[in-house]
Amino acid sequence: MRGTAAKASAGFSLIELMISVVIGLLAILFATRLMTDAERNKEAALGGSASMQNGMLAMFSISGDTEHAGFGLNDPLIVGCDTVLADREGYQLAPAARGAAVVRPLAAAIIEPGGAGPDRVSLYAGSSFSGTGTLRITSNYIGGTRIDVDRVPYGFNQGDVVLVAPEESGGRCSLAQVSSDPGKLQPPPAQQFLMIAGSGNRFNSGSLGVQYTGG
Repeated sequence: MRGTAAKASAGFSLIELMISVVIGLLAILFATRLMTDAERNKEAALGGSASMQNGMLAMFSISGDTEHAGFGLNDPLIVGCDTVLADREGYQLAPAARGAAVVRPLAAAIIEPGGAGPDRVSLYAGSSFSGTGTLRITSNYIGGTRIDVDRVPYGFNQGDVVLVAPEESGGRCSLAQVSSDPGKLQPPPAQQFLMIAGSGNRFNSGSLGVQYTGG
């Protein structure tokens, strides 16, 4: 009886298997790197486009506000006047440095330096289209809620925000809200006046906060 030796079947050696694994890992790494670079380039391109669009929208919005800045505030008596404002909702006019002091001027535009951060631009404008004229204070104002004026306050309405300014430069201005109905005043020779009282008015604190000389 003759025996037959079995032939060993061919296969991968351990070294060949390890080389195959390394080649597969390199292929996966290359494909991952390719996809990552493609996504990064895509995000950079889209991000630049989005930033440009956001910048254009911001400039469009600012340009619209800038066009109306200073409307109704072109009187030489009030441009840059340090203004007292009492707001029940806590709003304050933008501060500005004037020498060693910090004032809150009323002007078309106030730019606050931001140092290492962004600067801040505040734009101010009036909203009345009636073209209301200027009234003169006839009695010295030392406080209170009544302001005596020299003529019938045509064009002034209850709830309007008014600005009181001194004729001499360097004085302080005040913002307040008309609380009475000027249309109900007795005609001259009765004294004409505006009232700035009323807890329901946003910009009234019961006083202008500044004294003025009438004349």
